[in-house]
Amino acid sequence: MGIIETFVENTFVQFIDILIGLLASFLAAIFSGINWWNNRKKKERDEGTIDVILECADYEENHRIPVPLTRGALSRAELFGLIGSVPRMDGKKFFKINELLKNKFWEEKFKPVFKGDESTLYISCTKEEYKQFDICENREREQSLEEKSAKGENHEGTVKVILECGDYGKNYPIPVPLIRSALSRAELFGLIGSIPTVGGKRFKINELSEAEFWEEKFNPVCAGDESTLRISCTKEEYDQFDFPE
Repeated sequence: MGIIETFVENTFVQFIDILIGLLASFLAAIFSGINWWNNRKKKERDEGTIDVILECADYEENHRIPVPLTRGALSRAELFGLIGSVPRMDGKKFFKINELLKNKFWEEKFKPVFKGDESTLYISCTKEEYKQFDICENREREQSLEEKSAKGENHEGTVKVILECGDYGKNYPIPVPLIRSALSRAELFGLIGSIPTVGGKRFKINELSEAEFWEEKFNPVCAGDESTLRISCTKEEYDQFDFPE
């Protein structure tokens, strides 16, 4: 019996060794396969390209930058460098796009592209931001404005100025319009100043102190793209005026 027991014991030990070896080989094959798959996906992701598109909802236009970015080299610096390679209308090197200063852009647009979930990066521009770039659409628009200006078309007509208060859901169209050809900051302030105020004090509207107002609202009116100038007021700013009945 001793010989049989020893044989059975040795056979069992050998079986366990073989089983452990097979299991180890199987696990190694699985991990190797997973590693290969991850490397393949990473390589595909890194070797892929990303289209960067400047889009302007106001003009209903977009411009795809001809040179794509390589996903593996994607970074803020690369993105800024790519946009900076687009010529400017004024010949300057530096561009300005407010969306690129917001965390929301980097979290909701840039990060999915960086992770490989998206292959196109859309950058939203205002009219003024879009117009700064020397691209085909802007050149055609600029030529059209120059032709109109030469004919005197841009500076004909009048501009209606409206004070509006989103909190109240009200607005006040100033009865006297401005002549476009004479439009200036002084003329605008003079027109608003002609409205009586409660207590006879000088009016104050914070939006008129912001550069964005002059770039995004006033300049398009001066250029002839718009015929109405809307000025946003808070409740307090709207209530300062003693509007005529």
